[in-house]
Amino acid sequence: MRTSTRRPCSRACRRIAASARCAHWGYVIKGRFTYRVGDREEVVEAGDAFYLPPGHAPVGQEPGSEMVQFSPSQELRETSQVIIKNMQETQGA
Repeated sequence: MRTSTRRPCSRACRRIAASARCAHWGYVIKGRFTYRVGDREEVVEAGDAFYLPPGHAPVGQEPGSEMVQFSPSQELRETSQVIIKNMQETQGA
């Protein structure tokens, strides 16, 4: 896992991070994923095992990237509902 502090989190990024109340554990099978965690970006690449604490936000991923991810079921359901609602509000739906 690599860490950088390159750019500030956008308004949409902060909104998603605030709604991400569920931790995730996982393994990157191929490609690369970037997440915002607090005031830094974390990059996980093929072969990395990772932990994302509550409050993280996805920033991007390489096309074709794959991972396996594990999360507590109830927290994931609740978080997913809030993220969907926030995304719809951000898009003006």
